[in-house]
Amino acid sequence: MAGQTLAFSNDDLPGEAEIDIRSRRYFGVESTVVIPLQVGGQPVIGCISFETLNRVRAWKEDEVNRLKLVADVFANALVRRRTVEDLIESQERLTLATESAEAGVWELDCSTGVIWTTARGRKIFGYGADGRQ
Repeated sequence: MAGQTLAFSNDDLPGEAEIDIRSRRYFGVESTVVIPLQVGGQPVIGCISFETLNRVRAWKEDEVNRLKLVADVFANALVRRRTVEDLIESQERLTLATESAEAGVWELDCSTGVIWTTARGRKIFGYGADGRQ
């Protein structure tokens, strides 16, 4: 959660991790790199790990850096998906609120003169669904 990348093998784990070591060896996991998923200094949203099976591996710095690029791609994709989902949810709330209040919403782009409005807004201003008066 501190945003640090960890690279280790079973032999690097402390004695208190005996159960974890046994579990890892049961599945053949010997060496691991754990990379935090975060975007732009924001809090960590998760992590991604890469393991070697049935052999110990010393992770080279250039390999870890390439894996960090993979983690960055995943993190950005997750943040983008979350942002899109939040936008859709916000739009749904606004639609529900305006429909419940029988209110019309409109927006004028002063640089282009283009007006956007909801169906109720068009009705209030005397326009049909096709935008004609």
